[in-house]
Amino acid sequence: MAIPLLSEIERLINEHGSATVLKEHLSLLNTKLGLLRENMENLQKENAGLVERCAELEEQVSRQNQGGEFVEHYGALFKRRSGGGYSKTPYCPVCGRSMWCFQRVFPYEGSDDSCGHKADFKGGDLERVFAELPA
Repeated sequence: MAIPLLSEIERLINEHGSATVLKEHLSLLNTKLGLLRENMENLQKENAGLVERCAELEEQVSRQNQGGEFVEHYGALFKRRSGGGYSKTPYCPVCGRSMWCFQRVFPYEGSDDSCGHKADFKGGDLERVFAELPA
């Protein structure tokens, strides 16, 4: 039933001289569609670049871990000292920066505000976490 109704409306528009207006609307819609397609292509290119950058950063973190310089434990990296033991500063496995903790009741988190990574232990747990690190 809907299709005959649309056909009838289209016939009435054509009969009453509004075909020019309809063509203008179609032209405007085609222009907007072209702009949307162009925007989509730009966003796809930007996304591909971001995916590539993310893979590079993940590889960089992986290389740091493979070097034996860091040990990951409870969602944080701990740097080995040349004389044995570990540095008392946990590092973020996502951004690679040192982590910090507000008071002893909150979890350690990355120093980079855009990172957002939080470790699986709180400030008060740091000594216990150090005791559990492999020798």
